[in-house]
Amino acid sequence: MQYGWRVPHNTISVFIPEVCQAIIDEYVDEVMPFPGTMDDWKRIAEGFMEKWNFPHALGALDGKHVACKCPPGSGSTYFNYKKFYSIVLLALVDSDYKFIWADIGGRGAASDAQLWNASDLKSAIEDGDLDLPDAEPLPHDTEDIPYFYIVSNRFQVLMSTMQHHPSTIRLIVTTFLVLHNLMRTRYPRLQNRLVDHEGRNQKIVPGEWRNGRQMRDCQVVQGPNRDNREGKKLRNTLKHWINSEAGSVPWQHDMI
Repeated sequence: MQYGWRVPHNTISVFIPEVCQAIIDEYVDEVMPFPGTMDDWKRIAEGFMEKWNFPHALGALDGKHVACKCPPGSGSTYFNYKKFYSIVLLALVDSDYKFIWADIGGRGAASDAQLWNASDLKSAIEDGDLDLPDAEPLPHDTEDIPYFYIVSNRFQVLMSTMQHHPSTIRLIVTTFLVLHNLMRTRYPRLQNRLVDHEGRNQKIVPGEWRNGRQMRDCQVVQGPNRDNREGKKLRNTLKHWINSEAGSVPWQHDMI
């Protein structure tokens, strides 16, 4: 004899959009507000400096393929380089791994770089619509350095194949982002095994995220030569600052 009751799968599918939308409406403004002022962006940068000793970072950017069944009539547009069908989550997080911004639903055949180049966040940055901080010197230095975004590790958010229409998957993924931020806010220690953290004697304990792969596409994205030169100049400046007396920390050479 079986006890309890069971809802048919098709009935559950009908209620998924309503449940997801209710969760989003209730919590998104509270746990996933987009930075609206220069002070908001500076607080994010301060978080990266305080937790990771990394200056001028406005967020860590990465993509995640969310496996799905092939949408009807879509051909190969959702078929990615890993040889499965997916939509792409491209998202920005702060120093506490909370989502700041996300572009959800890009077709799997598109690269991370293509999705970033077509995103509203990139357009807003280029158009000057965001109240980003002006360039200023790194701590204990004199040369003005712009604030920037970091290309980071691939997110460990969704691992199984979803059987829904892409529009429903976008809603479900958005719900997961909201719930993730809610958990990071109210129960931050529950997810600490996934992230790096400081152990005894200021030793960094690696998190499980290091088993993933990096976002390779944006590392080789084509662009104007001037952009490439400016990016390399910024990278080299940060490299020298991190290895100088101005930016180094006592324990960093123990990590090599």
